[in-house]
Amino acid sequence: MHYPEKYIVDLNEKEIIGLHLDSSYSINELKDSYVRCTLSFLLEAIQHCRHNNHTKNLVPIMSSLSMLEQIGICYERTDLNTNFTNGIKRALILFGEYESDDDLLDILPALRNGLLHNVSLVSKAKYPNQSNYIFRYSNENDNLSGVYQNSPRIWDGNFGTLSAKGREHYTTLINTDELNDLLYKCLNNAEELNNKGLLKIKLDGGKEELFYNYLRSKPK
Repeated sequence: MHYPEKYIVDLNEKEIIGLHLDSSYSINELKDSYVRCTLSFLLEAIQHCRHNNHTKNLVPIMSSLSMLEQIGICYERTDLNTNFTNGIKRALILFGEYESDDDLLDILPALRNGLLHNVSLVSKAKYPNQSNYIFRYSNENDNLSGVYQNSPRIWDGNFGTLSAKGREHYTTLINTDELNDLLYKCLNNAEELNNKGLLKIKLDGGKEELFYNYLRSKPK
């Protein structure tokens, strides 16, 4: 995706969105610089980490959640609306084809908050309408085919409950591979929507904010 005759200010909305959603590892050319989106750096990191037993879960999950949040806050669709402001929830509805009442819209933001704020697989509710979660990465023995599996019991947020009654009864499972597939589905859908002219930049700073926040450039 090259625009060798255009500066950043010459790109139209569809063109700069295309640069941002470019999931390849290639470098794109503008008239005065070479650019690559931050999404592609994270996708490349995921592929490297998935083959390392020490990083195959944590890094891919954190990266996937960050990317979902990014595309959720950056874009809106002209043919589908959502009142959610949370980036992950927006991405799941706009690009993942989830309904607004699906449990995943609560689970993934909670997982993201625990990991990114405290590098923890525990997420405690801050408001009455939120749930408490303790997570675990699924393994082959779990036979989990979806992104998540709800815990058999609802956790009250008391750590003593886990010790007294058994953590396994309150644990929500996360399938890292399925989450990665969901990420690619959302990215591909976003790219297709942009190609059809159904995607608009939601950021207050418009094209310039998208470029300077989420694309890395190097002068020629």
